[in-house]
Amino acid sequence: AYVTFSWAQSLAVRDPATFAMIFRSKAMIFTMIAFPTISFVTYGVGFWTAPLLLRLHDTSAAEVGMYIGLGSALGGLIGVTVGGAMADWFKTMKPSGRLLIGYFAVFGTAPLVLWMIYTDSLYMAFALNLFYHIPSASWPGIPPSTAADLVMPRMRAVAGAYYILVNTFIGLALGPYVMGQLSDFYAAGGLESADALRSAITTSLLIFIPTLICLTLAWRHLPRDEASRLDRARDLGEDVTEMI
Repeated sequence: AYVTFSWAQSLAVRDPATFAMIFRSKAMIFTMIAFPTISFVTYGVGFWTAPLLLRLHDTSAAEVGMYIGLGSALGGLIGVTVGGAMADWFKTMKPSGRLLIGYFAVFGTAPLVLWMIYTDSLYMAFALNLFYHIPSASWPGIPPSTAADLVMPRMRAVAGAYYILVNTFIGLALGPYVMGQLSDFYAAGGLESADALRSAITTSLLIFIPTLICLTLAWRHLPRDEASRLDRARDLGEDVTEMI
């Protein structure tokens, strides 16, 4: 966190135009929060699915690893491909169209994950693991493409790197960790290990509430911020003649 704040501070000094285009765009800020919170669930559930199924069902690590791995790969492939294509199509109809994939990710992932972790059938859980990966993997192309639309071409690498940084903090670092800590908390309260982990995953899905709030705010601000991109860049001293 210290390094990140130091980088942002140095960016404000070295390249104030890029800093302003990124950090003074409400659409950018809300987008950079909304999608990493989806990643929080994606990484967390992906990390803890195998241990949960081993605790809940009479199965082996080899069986769980094979079916979970194949389902995740296939579902992820379908989700990324279809999600990207649909996002571009939605974008042609409305400036904020790509963000609709975020809503699809939330409302598609949550019920399928809950069904997967509460079903009594191991093979139904394997199937649901595949199906929940379709919505949960549909969104990764949206934040970097949205960031690219909100800044000047020379700033796209920095904006994309900023997204990856936030996504790593919120999703990869905190998702598995928080679910594990919650599981330990519930276990300390008397729940069996399987029930504790299942309750932890269920509780963690509540992060989708701020996700939906940030998605809605990003949806509201994106058309204006994107339409004013050149004007904002010009006011910051950027040469936009080639963009007109």
